[in-house]
Amino acid sequence: MEKAINADVLVIGSPVYDSFPTGMARAFIERLVFPAVNYNDYSKYETAVDEPTRAHIRETRFPQDLQKAYDLGKRLVEKALLIASY
Repeated sequence: MEKAINADVLVIGSPVYDSFPTGMARAFIERLVFPAVNYNDYSKYETAVDEPTRAHIRETRFPQDLQKAYDLGKRLVEKALLIASY
């Protein structure tokens, strides 16, 4: 990811399904954009959920979601290494 962030040019190719790139391409693009979004100050966003509830969700759900994303990435790398070993 760091190589992509620091690149002078980044070309992303993806098949198009129903006018959208694949989920994998979209997820990659979102991961590139995510650091530019400020989620530390929720007062900038209008939402029906109050700040204490949002803080609780961040404290409880975010670590779980982060672990799930890490586990998924690990499985994908393991599968890619297995395929590459053939």
